[in-house]
Amino acid sequence: MIRHIFKRLLILVVTLLGITALTFFCIRALPGEVGEGLESEGRTESSGEEVDHRRRLYALDQPIPLQYWTWLTHCARLDFGHSWISSRPVGEMLRDAVPRSLQVMIPSILLWYGLGIPLGVFLALRRRSMLARMTTAGLLALYSLPGFFLGTLLIVTFASPEWFCWFPSSGLQGDLVAEYAGFGWMFSTSEGWSFLVDRVWHLVLPVVCMVVATTAYLAEQTRVSMLESLGKPWIRTARAKGLSEVRVVVRHALRHALIPLVMLAALALPAAFTGSVFLEKIFSIEGVGWTFIQAVGERDHPVVMAVTTMAAALTLLGVLFSDVLAAMVDPRIEFR
Repeated sequence: MIRHIFKRLLILVVTLLGITALTFFCIRALPGEVGEGLESEGRTESSGEEVDHRRRLYALDQPIPLQYWTWLTHCARLDFGHSWISSRPVGEMLRDAVPRSLQVMIPSILLWYGLGIPLGVFLALRRRSMLARMTTAGLLALYSLPGFFLGTLLIVTFASPEWFCWFPSSGLQGDLVAEYAGFGWMFSTSEGWSFLVDRVWHLVLPVVCMVVATTAYLAEQTRVSMLESLGKPWIRTARAKGLSEVRVVVRHALRHALIPLVMLAALALPAAFTGSVFLEKIFSIEGVGWTFIQAVGERDHPVVMAVTTMAAALTLLGVLFSDVLAAMVDPRIEFR
């Protein structure tokens, strides 16, 4: 297995290089000058000298293949350069944005599997009941809802004075709660508890928006996988031996049904990352998705390249990790 993992890592590196090269050449091919629309010294338009200065500063006067090679050598040292708009180091911007995104992603991923798998098992075991059929139809309807529509609906319904103003509509922190540093002793003080409650209060709507569709999809996948597993010959054999229904379901059926779900689990973080792109914009959370949308709108190429590279690396590592997990769960699977 180690030899195959090493081979897959080599393929992963080559694939990542291809993704970064394609992304780099595509965004460089976009029309317009660098920093177009950026205010400079109180003027809304840049003079020709300022544009030439920016082109020399960002090495845009060089051939595109040389620009890509320069970016790649810096990227290998985890140096993504500086933002063309704010002049901040891109790595520093991501260090500020990633924790905010993780605060939405991690609870969402835990709820995906904490709700989706038990619900899918229930639907498989009660597949002929009216409740299971109605629940399945409801899950399909929830999965069909676009994320931006659901987010807007949640804000209008639960964060608007016209309906139920129960939750904040934007951000991760209230104006009256100061940013709190430290986790070891924060829960031992009243300020720490106030910060925690305020943060959870702000996370409710974004997490619900991210959880609904994916939980519905995961529950449906679990239901289908469990139905297939329950029809296997060894399930009938286990029941004929007199084993309890709980043991048959948990130890035999569910274990076999988890194989495709394990492969989905390894892709949970990339899926949460891509889902946060629109969600952070809707709820004004200045995470990675919000940073990416801002960079695309402002044509801030270094930030776009950094976020795209990070998303591609997470996806490729997730695919590799899913293959390894599947081979570990079921030794019959040949890892290639």
